Amino acid sequence: MLAVAVHGPSVAAPGTLAVSSGSGTAQAAATVTGQRADLRVTGDQKVRVAFPASAHSTGEHAGVSADRWRTTAEVPTADRPSTVTVDDLVSLFARIPVGISPDTQPGPYAARWSTTATTTLWSVGGGILDTKRTERTVLTISGGGLTTSRSYSVDAASGSGDSTWSVPSARVDSIALDVRAAKTTTSELRVWNAWLPIALGIAALWQAALLVRDRRRASLESQPSESPTPTPDDSVSDQGDTTRSSSYAVR
Repeated sequence: MLAVAVHGPSVAAPGTLAVSSGSGTAQAAATVTGQRADLRVTGDQKVRVAFPASAHSTGEHAGVSADRWRTTAEVPTADRPSTVTVDDLVSLFARIPVGISPDTQPGPYAARWSTTATTTLWSVGGGILDTKRTERTVLTISGGGLTTSRSYSVDAASGSGDSTWSVPSARVDSIALDVRAAKTTTSELRVWNAWLPIALGIAALWQAALLVRDRRRASLESQPSESPTPTPDDSVSDQGDTTRSSSYAVR
């Protein structure tokens, strides 16, 4: 049977993608190997995230089936101040945090910082469908008139070590649309790849059957027609009749 190779378009998302980072714009590039992935983001700050196989899962994102990696890691906070004042707290939170009374708890306060970054990568065909990195910083203060410590969540954009990023939703939707269109085309081509050889094979068998039929018909039509040959009995009978007729004629 005839084999036909049909090659469809790739359904992979782009290998590199522009992202919006906390410090402007950057470029993200992904390398996918099996269930592992490596993400590099270059810009004002260069970040590399290696995702182990344990961080891998699959699911739907932006309406398409995608591989997903997610990991959370501690971010160094050595550049954070070890003490803060009431004014520093107002700068961070745009107000005096709940639980602080400047009159009885004037500060300064001992500060302990904890920052974790969660990085997520969605991939289709080894390319980037979407990626984002979020940070969560917790400030714990003590002393300065406080009888117990207080913990507050700090906006990531307030940190000097901010290295977050994301892909604009319109761009993610555009990539997902391209992926869905490519997958539809590829599925149609696979159907043709499976059924076209079968259809061609059936057509070839049908043509062969018609050819055999036509040859048999032509062979029968080419044979000459023959007149029937008299049998011996018929000849004798005819001669006998002739002799009898002659004797009767003599008489």
